[in-house]
Amino acid sequence: MSRGLALFFSLPKNQVMHILSLLTLHLAFACTNIRVTEKIDGESVDMIGRSMEFMSQFPVYDEWSVSTHPRGESMGSGIECSFGHSATWSNKYGFVSIDNHLSLGSIGDPKILQVISEGLNEHGLGISMQIFHAAEYQPRHSSGNKTLVAFSCLVQFLLGNFETVKSVRHALEKSITVYDPFPHEFRVMNCHWGIEDAQGGHGLIEYIDGKLHFHNNDLGVFTNDPRYEWHAENLNQYVSVSPEYSFVSPQVSVKTEDFGTLPMAVGHGQNTLVSIVANFFPVRFN
Repeated sequence: MSRGLALFFSLPKNQVMHILSLLTLHLAFACTNIRVTEKIDGESVDMIGRSMEFMSQFPVYDEWSVSTHPRGESMGSGIECSFGHSATWSNKYGFVSIDNHLSLGSIGDPKILQVISEGLNEHGLGISMQIFHAAEYQPRHSSGNKTLVAFSCLVQFLLGNFETVKSVRHALEKSITVYDPFPHEFRVMNCHWGIEDAQGGHGLIEYIDGKLHFHNNDLGVFTNDPRYEWHAENLNQYVSVSPEYSFVSPQVSVKTEDFGTLPMAVGHGQNTLVSIVANFFPVRFN
């Protein structure tokens, strides 16, 4: 045992930190989406994956199932869509999705909510839902002539009707109102959504304070609360966890449309440990 510890702590400091961070992974109950871009035969190819911790928190009637929803299927009549007169439609495009069912009512009066957490349609548009407690959706009464879509059936609505991230963004900004259809006693969760397409488009859909926030998600990763802006800017805090001068290798930095280059070395002076108030002079605390 002592020999093993000695060997462990003889490793370079960065390797020790990586191993210790991996040991904490089982403590994190946070769904995460990741997009990795690789060159294959000279072409950039996106590989997209996610983790799923959601169902350990809720009663489940059935296990997760892979379902097909063909063109022409009537959608929007389930309880997840029918509260508040959400849109009904027939699919323009077929899609494959991952579905489950949750019980929202009492034993004597069960209400079954169909959860479509993610899917991929025939044009390569993919959507992935994650819990986002901070969400506050658009007011239903302000929809005007826009199409009303309950947030709880947004995945299937977008997969059944759109081909690209660009077309989804335009519709969300101009012609769709996404609202919360549920009475308070039936509320289970709030969500935000990652979206990708076959042309390399990608984005993140969030509703905060009743307004749409659409991000390009150039970072290629997102998780649960807090909002995406916080996660993106928080990356800067880890650049300075070093006694050395802050430096970000171009190999790990990402140029984003919303936030500039991330992570970046923010101004903490010559002593770059972010917990220390810093400037270019000996005085650290004024």
